[in-house]
Amino acid sequence: MQQILSKVKDLLALAADNSNIHESASAYKAAQKLLTKHKLTTANLMQDASENVIITGDKFLYSGTRMITWRGILASGVCKANGAACYWQRCRINGQPVQRLVIIGSQCDIDVVTCLYSAIVNQIEMLCSIALRGTGGGKTFSNNFKLGATNTVNGRLLEAQQEVESEYQGTAALILVNQNKEALTKAMANLNLRNKTTSLRFNSQGYAAGVAAGRNINLTNRLLT
Repeated sequence: MQQILSKVKDLLALAADNSNIHESASAYKAAQKLLTKHKLTTANLMQDASENVIITGDKFLYSGTRMITWRGILASGVCKANGAACYWQRCRINGQPVQRLVIIGSQCDIDVVTCLYSAIVNQIEMLCSIALRGTGGGKTFSNNFKLGATNTVNGRLLEAQQEVESEYQGTAALILVNQNKEALTKAMANLNLRNKTTSLRFNSQGYAAGVAAGRNINLTNRLLT
């Protein structure tokens, strides 16, 4: 698993350094295909491994003073595509209120999600900064840009997962992966979580710009070579 993560990290780093955004269009989809295929091809080997034990409550993708809509949606999408789950947790640290984005799943899936989520967040933030310089937009534009980019990226991750899993229909590997998903669903249900929502003002220009940028995030077919 560490070898596949190392390859993904190296290639995403190279793509992130690419100054031509239009040559960065589908790397996350390619990366997701690579990761999903790895999960399926090693499912039989991992069936009885300790790495399949679901870890709950002590791994965080984000910690801050407030819930951030686009970060939560992105985390949910990345988790769903990689056999993990996440939720917002409110707590107090040193007397200060904190919102944490908690991830649960096997250690392997947590490692994958953490790697991919971090890379996508960094690129969305970078693309948003570029867009703000070009438009002079403010906070509302920024939030909607990030939400638009997030929704686009999540859609591409889901496409990648579905395309690879369709190749494994009826196989023992996919059955095992689906069983792990069912175990994760039960683990989430046992947490008795309340639904938490956030809201933001809508800006159509910012959202549209984010959708367009999301299509152009990290294009490199080298992820599969």
